[in-house]
Amino acid sequence: MKELAEFLEETSVLDMVSLNVYTRYIQPCHFHLTFGKFFMDKRLNNLRWMIKFMKMKNLVYAIMALLACSMLFNIPQTYAGTYSVTFTTGDIDLVVFSVRLDFGASVQTGVPTIFSGGSGNMKIGVSPETASISVVFQGNTYTLDFTTPIGSVKIPIYDILGLGTLYAKITGSTKTTLGVEGSGSVSPTSLSWTSEGSKSVSISHTGSMFSFDTVEITIPLSYVLSLAVGVEALGITLYEYSEDVGTLSGTPIITGSISTFSIAVIAIIVIVVVAIVGIAVVAKRRKKPV
Repeated sequence: MKELAEFLEETSVLDMVSLNVYTRYIQPCHFHLTFGKFFMDKRLNNLRWMIKFMKMKNLVYAIMALLACSMLFNIPQTYAGTYSVTFTTGDIDLVVFSVRLDFGASVQTGVPTIFSGGSGNMKIGVSPETASISVVFQGNTYTLDFTTPIGSVKIPIYDILGLGTLYAKITGSTKTTLGVEGSGSVSPTSLSWTSEGSKSVSISHTGSMFSFDTVEITIPLSYVLSLAVGVEALGITLYEYSEDVGTLSGTPIITGSISTFSIAVIAIIVIVVVAIVGIAVVAKRRKKPV
């Protein structure tokens, strides 16, 4: 009490008011400002790190985008599709007949993904399309549309009044010798079809497992033809003439590109991206205030 009395005697009213203002308003504000500054500094530090992280994140996104583009533009082209190939004989003289034939065939191709340094099986299928035959006999022209034979077929063309039935025997097969350009090889290189169906060849990439290469494949399809034309009546052949016409080259020649896919390069890029993310996480933990 004595100390309090001495303090009051020495302190003026103005001092008391000033002390009251300080303790009630200024001191609390100073406290809040001090802690506010602490939290503000912390938030600023977090914001700075967030900006750095976003920059790092954007870098990671950029690398991932490059990776995606690389995968997009280097995904192996399936070289899958259906192509129409035509063959024509021109005019063939068979003693009393003049014959012209036009054939069509459908070619289906497809190949799986081929990784750099690896191999895959490519399927090539052949099926018949529309064909036509024109026969000139005794000054008259007889025509008929039919289906291109891959195998042997006998087709009646026209019933000639007073003589018999004009017919044709056609034996045909298709074949191809595959061409390859670039860092690749095929086995086997020669294929033939005596009936409708598909065959498989192995395509191998001969380049590095780290390279993105393009292998060019060509399929020049040919039709091998044997022909006989005659006239029959009541199941009896009156006359027949035949010829091995030989090999007819088809148009167009089927061409396509197969791009290899380097899984090794993709793996390296993924490892780099993971490493960058790991470094960013470790850096954040080290900078985190205790």
